[in-house]
Amino acid sequence: MKRLFLILMAAVAITSCTTTYNVTSFEEYNKNIEMVKSDLAGKGYNLSGHNRETLSNAVVTGTSYTTQAGFGTAMGNDYYTYDTYSFSNEKGDIAEISLKYRTGYADYSKTNYLATVELLGCKTSKASDYEKICGDNSSVKPLLSDVKRDLDVKVYDNTSTFVGVVFALCCIPLLILPFM
Repeated sequence: MKRLFLILMAAVAITSCTTTYNVTSFEEYNKNIEMVKSDLAGKGYNLSGHNRETLSNAVVTGTSYTTQAGFGTAMGNDYYTYDTYSFSNEKGDIAEISLKYRTGYADYSKTNYLATVELLGCKTSKASDYEKICGDNSSVKPLLSDVKRDLDVKVYDNTSTFVGVVFALCCIPLLILPFM
């Protein structure tokens, strides 16, 4: 029984430091962008501009309350990258696709990845082109609104590690006491 308990404790301690997430690789994202570019080129629209901007949004990471000071909040930054692709045809008509994604880096696998990818919008300057460029039957929505998650990464997990350490610290004395 003690051996089983020790094995269980070791398993919890070893596995609790990381969590595996299914994410999107930069290769998959870029492949989908290239497929959209190719599809739009076949419809007469070629890439005419690209803008990439990384912005930070303030987020509440924690709250507290004391009788002396009242409520307090801890703030953090949440970084997103915004990509806007502009396409135009020979007549001067414009189509624009906007995306937003959050990047990450997995120390354990030494991998850069996209944690989230969102299609923010698609618009055309010519209303009659909207359905073929941005509509449900276009390549934009299926390729960019639901980008395949093709990569599993292990990232450090503070909460699980804390629980594992507390569990181990509470159980070690129980294992040592019978031998004293």
